[in-house]
Amino acid sequence: MGVAGGSAVFCLVTAYRLTAPSNLAPFEYFSIPFAFLLGWMFFDEAPFHRLIPGVFLIIGGGLLIVWRERKAKTGDPLYD
Repeated sequence: MGVAGGSAVFCLVTAYRLTAPSNLAPFEYFSIPFAFLLGWMFFDEAPFHRLIPGVFLIIGGGLLIVWRERKAKTGDPLYD
């Protein structure tokens, strides 16, 4: 487990060194639902009634960031 954790930290540091943090934000937000899935599969943790609305908000926020960054790169105004 230590090797996997060390490898993950190394990959994360390398990613932040190679690109802007705004490009990595959606992947950081993905870690929360992914941790939920791993906890559900391996440890039988399932707080569905509290988690599902939060997951949708987090994923929606990540998608909004991706959409805004793509609009900024193309030079289109944010509001048409």
